[in-house]
Amino acid sequence: MTDIERRKGMEVLRYVKNGIKEVEKQANLKILSFASIVSDEDSATVCFNGYNETRYEIPYQIFMTIPQKRIIIEVARALTIDINDYGMESCYK
Repeated sequence: MTDIERRKGMEVLRYVKNGIKEVEKQANLKILSFASIVSDEDSATVCFNGYNETRYEIPYQIFMTIPQKRIIIEVARALTIDINDYGMESCYK
């Protein structure tokens, strides 16, 4: 991953994190603990970690092609999949 790719990825990641913060405000629920880009010589992955210890990963190349609003919806949904309407952990694991 080049520095330019990392910089572009961080810009998109910043936008997605801010979008998830808006979702958290509207839902009055903490969703995203932290997000990062992890890369090695061969590949890169964008990682999202939720407060409920859920981890969601997207390969960098796919992350950069999906519209940002879609990523916000997808990540917020994936990180809250084990939380029901009452904010309690789901018993249907």
